[in-house]
Amino acid sequence: MSTAATTIPTTSVALQITERKQTTPLTLSRLTIPPLEPNELLIGNVAVAQAPGDVGMVDNDIRPLMPTLPHTNGWETSGVVLAVGDDVKGFQVGDRVASMAAATKPHTASYQENTVVYDFLTAKIPSSLTHEEACAIPLPFATAFAGVYALGVLPSGALSELPLPPKPNSTPPILVWGAASSVGAMAVQLFKLAGYRVIGTCSPENFEYVKRIGAEFVVDYKEGENAVEEIKRVSEGGVNFVYDAVSKPESIPLGIKCIGTHGGKLMVVKPGLDKTTDAGRADVEVLYAGGYDLLKPELRPSFGLLERLLAQNALVLHTTEVMPHGLKSVDEGWRRHRANEVRFLFITSPVEFELLMKRSAVQIGSKVLVYRPADTPGLSDI
Repeated sequence: MSTAATTIPTTSVALQITERKQTTPLTLSRLTIPPLEPNELLIGNVAVAQAPGDVGMVDNDIRPLMPTLPHTNGWETSGVVLAVGDDVKGFQVGDRVASMAAATKPHTASYQENTVVYDFLTAKIPSSLTHEEACAIPLPFATAFAGVYALGVLPSGALSELPLPPKPNSTPPILVWGAASSVGAMAVQLFKLAGYRVIGTCSPENFEYVKRIGAEFVVDYKEGENAVEEIKRVSEGGVNFVYDAVSKPESIPLGIKCIGTHGGKLMVVKPGLDKTTDAGRADVEVLYAGGYDLLKPELRPSFGLLERLLAQNALVLHTTEVMPHGLKSVDEGWRRHRANEVRFLFITSPVEFELLMKRSAVQIGSKVLVYRPADTPGLSDI
């Protein structure tokens, strides 16, 4: 480690999964933190966000994600840099950051005191942003950006040039289906920053919110075929690109129908659907991209863009609900997810395993559950 706090933690109290398809209480254990790799940071977690995939990987026993037990999961955190690896540039001890945790090993997951993260999946956050707000940003941003990039709508160099000037009115708008979800809302904002007009679908109660984040037209997705006709009307014949942040059996066919006679592309956020969906049209391509596509070298600068957008206050963020007892509240948060008592926001799985999302169905809403590790009773006694 090239730079470290005066006293760097060598252990971390982590929430551990100890059973396959576990529904009994999770266990708090103290883990050893290994030496940092050259491009890694050690973050002291102030707040971590819950994603549906956290529960889905357990309920569906996704063994490629947790091949051995005990295991710690969680992909989103915000906190303070405690140490940096030898090759890290742009970060120093004490920086306030948000990061998408790799979660491939227990020490790289977020449900714990301290997490080892990649520098290129980390962004500094401004003082105006709380950790409780910031921890819910990384995965929606990563997922949406990967999809926007894969659709091919960003010109070369756009990572450093956004926002771009508005496209000519003759350029068809882009459709975001599920525009009030965490990923959909981020996609709306990224398309808008790239200069495109955006059509969003959502429930009527979210119309004003979706307009506020950048959609020019908003349509009630519950209207089904009537929604398709309205979208084709306002787009003057149909769109070229659809970002389906819902990616359910009822949304995909409707999104395809919104593509005009010239053909186009539809992006799904559920792994595997790009391979199993029959568009029924030779001129429509169904694609998948997820947050962990940001591991690709060409996309690694994306968190630099996120850092700049946050500094410019250029993104509208979702609200969060802080659970009262830190990591000991995760059992309750997961129970609420399983019972469908909280309208969680969709965050995509980081790997292409369709089963992960079987129980993690998209639900449009406005809150993300957040946990502060320091609020965990008896943390220092473990």
